[in-house]
Amino acid sequence: TLAVRRPVAVEQALARFGGSRVQLAVDARAGKVAVEGWQEDTAHDAVEFALEWKACGIERAVFTDIARDGLLQGPNLEAIRAFAQGTGLRVTASGGVTRAQDVLSLAALESLGVDRVIVGKALYEGTLKLEEVL
Repeated sequence: TLAVRRPVAVEQALARFGGSRVQLAVDARAGKVAVEGWQEDTAHDAVEFALEWKACGIERAVFTDIARDGLLQGPNLEAIRAFAQGTGLRVTASGGVTRAQDVLSLAALESLGVDRVIVGKALYEGTLKLEEVL
């Protein structure tokens, strides 16, 4: 939301801390950036938006497919792959991870830059055990 509503603040953070210490969070629904806690869709294409910030120095993005987040239906591998390929950023995948196989499927995207994953509800619900993926 900050990157959409107050881009100057993000630019100032980049100038002060550098692109390796400031991450862009891209919450996307059907390929478009959503803001305000996913309550408002924007016209910003997720890949194009991330590329604009990459040009400003961003090196990593947390990409969340909000249609999958918290539903325990598996990550949207196609959307994550397209985002990573389209941006060339290091990517932290978020949304939908349910079981160990999901983490392995995301690990297969490491050559594209997907090298981190956020797991939440699956740990809480017990559908994934941390020991299985470490």
